[in-house]
Amino acid sequence: RNENAKAEMYFLQGDFEKALNGDDAECLGFATIADRYKHYQPGKLAALYAGICYFEQGDYEQAAEYLKKFDADDLTIDPAAHQLLGDAYVESGDYHKALKAYRTAADARAIAQSARYRSREYRKRRSLHAVRYCDAYRRANNVVVFCDSRNCVEESNYRGKNLLHRA
Repeated sequence: RNENAKAEMYFLQGDFEKALNGDDAECLGFATIADRYKHYQPGKLAALYAGICYFEQGDYEQAAEYLKKFDADDLTIDPAAHQLLGDAYVESGDYHKALKAYRTAADARAIAQSARYRSREYRKRRSLHAVRYCDAYRRANNVVVFCDSRNCVEESNYRGKNLLHRA
């Protein structure tokens, strides 16, 4: 836990390199902590931080590898982690995996939605999720998609079913 705290300090300062790889003195860095303690909660949390650090540095494949290692039963963090995983896949050009990650995020958000009131912040996040999902669907399937905050409809199915309801 102490190692996480030191790496977290670098993370909050925006020094993603030191947060990720440590400072050769007292801080191991999130990547080492995640690999060394992968079966324990601090290691899983370090994997999330490492994934964010890699994402911020533009290394989307490594970001995805660490974000996949993160596992939590938290109704707030889990959907956000899956959404970032989807973003990493989009940036890497792997739109099919992005769709799967966005669907997982949507499922987790649906569970969270039933546990809390639909706030303005929730509606804003759902709208952003819909736009990201539609963009990934469009790229993965090379189709024209009409999208707003509640609907994502393929052009050939314009009068058909909403793609977001499959998510």
